[in-house]
Amino acid sequence: MLKNLFKKKITEKEFWSWFEKNSEDYFQLDENNYDLLFNKLALQLSKYHKDLTFEFSVEMNQGKREFIISAEGMVSAFPDVIKLVEEAPSLEKFNVVAFRQRQDSEQEIYFEDIVLNTEDIFFTYREDKQMDCLDIVIYIKGYSEENDQFIAAAFIML
Repeated sequence: MLKNLFKKKITEKEFWSWFEKNSEDYFQLDENNYDLLFNKLALQLSKYHKDLTFEFSVEMNQGKREFIISAEGMVSAFPDVIKLVEEAPSLEKFNVVAFRQRQDSEQEIYFEDIVLNTEDIFFTYREDKQMDCLDIVIYIKGYSEENDQFIAAAFIML
């Protein structure tokens, strides 16, 4: 019984209701409350779906922060990201965005022990006519097959 208490699932509406009540705290982020607020938000988001993650833009765009909801490359969670973002209410101080967006400039990704720069990743592709799709082949500078962190970092970079 106690085990199920911690696995309570919430709906999109419940998540957004919670976020709206707490949105001013997230808009006013600073070093003093960063850890506490992010832990609270991570907990609420995990009640919706265990594989979802988030980030906020540092820079403001027309007085709003971007609230980015992502799946850390977990393809199975993509529909849940899309549904949650589609159900987002209109927020006065946030633009809610599904998935991390492509950056025009050079970018670095930090994932556990791995640091990847956009210059460290190259790709080619092959057309698979039988499956009517493309296969993407990714090359990562310093890649080690024994280290799964490279794969996760590459998915985040993509």
